[in-house]
Amino acid sequence: MPTETKEASDPDILSMPIRGAGLLVIDADRATRLELAQNFTSAGFTVWTAPSGEAAVDAYLRHTGEIHVLLMSLSLPDLPAVEFLSWLRRHYPGVPCCCLAGADDRVAAARVKAAGGLVLFRPLSFHRLAAVIRRLASDAAQPDPPNNVTIFTEWQVAPGPDRAG
Repeated sequence: MPTETKEASDPDILSMPIRGAGLLVIDADRATRLELAQNFTSAGFTVWTAPSGEAAVDAYLRHTGEIHVLLMSLSLPDLPAVEFLSWLRRHYPGVPCCCLAGADDRVAAARVKAAGGLVLFRPLSFHRLAAVIRRLASDAAQPDPPNNVTIFTEWQVAPGPDRAG
C-alpha cells in the first residue's frame, strides 16, 4: 500500500509517489490502470497513471526526469500506440516504453514492434511483467547503449502456441 496518494487535477491521473523507479501506466480502463498502479507501487515503484495518450503526454511532460519507464495499453482511445511511441522516440529516445497487447491486437503489435517498441501479450503474470519493467528501468539507468542500439528488443515476447489467435 502506498504511504501517500496524490491526485493530479484530472481525477483519472493518479500519482502514488514512494521509493524506486518512476513508472507511467497508461490504460483507458480505469480498473486495470489502478490495479497496475497498486501492484507496481507495492513492488517499489513510484507510479503515475493516465487514461489516454494525451493525458500520458501531459503527465510525462510534467514529470520528465521522474518517470523512467512507460507501460501502456496498445489500445488507447485517442492516440494509437505506434504514434505515441514515435512521439516518444523523437523527443525522448532513451525512455523505454512497454506495450501490453491482447490477442486481437496482433496487427497493432506488429506495427509497434516494427517501430522498435516492446510488446507483451496478455495474459501474463504480474511477476513476469514486473521483472520486465524492472529490467527496463535498470537498463534505462545505465549509460547510453553501444551504437545507439535499443537494448530492449530481447524482451519482445510473442504469445505462446497456447495463446495463438
